[in-house]
Amino acid sequence: MTAESADRIRMSVIVIVSRGREFITRLLNSIAPFLNDKIEIVIVRNGGGKGSLDPADRPPHGNIKYIELPQASIGSARNEAIRQSRGEILYFLDDDVIVGHDIFRIALDGFNARLDIGVIGGPNLTPPGSGFFQKCSGMVLASVFGSAHARFRYKKARKQMPADDSSLIACNLAIRRSALDNTGLFFNETVIRNEENLLLEALGAMGIRMLYVPELFIYHERRKSAAELFLQIFHYGYGRAQQARRAPRTTSLLNLLPSALIIYILSVLICPNSRLYYCPLLIYIASGTIFSFGLGISARNFAHGFCALWLFPFVHMAYGLGFIRGIAPKPWIR
Repeated sequence: MTAESADRIRMSVIVIVSRGREFITRLLNSIAPFLNDKIEIVIVRNGGGKGSLDPADRPPHGNIKYIELPQASIGSARNEAIRQSRGEILYFLDDDVIVGHDIFRIALDGFNARLDIGVIGGPNLTPPGSGFFQKCSGMVLASVFGSAHARFRYKKARKQMPADDSSLIACNLAIRRSALDNTGLFFNETVIRNEENLLLEALGAMGIRMLYVPELFIYHERRKSAAELFLQIFHYGYGRAQQARRAPRTTSLLNLLPSALIIYILSVLICPNSRLYYCPLLIYIASGTIFSFGLGISARNFAHGFCALWLFPFVHMAYGLGFIRGIAPKPWIR
């Protein structure tokens, strides 16, 4: 690609608004320094007015489009934004993220340098100044014991690496429009979560290459309470189960382990077993303790480690319950 053709690349920054006005206002203020006339912003208000903006809240950017939809799935809202956008690069951000550096230039440079790459993404990090619980939950999600390979969604890897749906996330994701046009693929509109996982898995199956770029990071608001965190992770598990129903090959043993852990613990509580049967539970407890201790050391605050000690099983249980809820036959769960 020549420098002249690279200059003609346009990007659409797509944001689905589902939270209060203060979140989207904060996001728009954070990206304003990095906008130019080759970037458009597409904001979709999905089902209601709580994402509406007063004129004074809108960034001083002439290339901005507002779309209002009745309540729709996230996949439907993303697809409508794609249809009404003009950019060759589609950059998806959540409405509660904060941009602290020029991620748009980094993404464009990445696509220009690697013409074989159709998708580029990076991590979402815990914002500076977050509360104690938010920091602890961010550390747990970024731990290999907390999220396995998906931890790279919440922490920076040491270098760029080939990616798949397990390490990329839609709150910070850039896709070439041509990758969608050439494959005929769009976001799944029938799932409540993991719509990006289904799309990325399908793109990968059709030969579209993906890249994880640690420098392409944003800050993402963590949940402020245990109840909010539980619902978030429960929905992740539910979404993964919906993905497993539609694309079984995308499900790995790691996705099944939290649900298996729940069933195993119930069997320990209900049925008399031999001492050997308790070994997996003891290994799990020991592993959680070791990783929690390690997080306390890395944070230089053992209070974070004690918090992680119960957050690890809390997150695993929430995910496992969500997966069970999503995979169970419909008549059984009513």
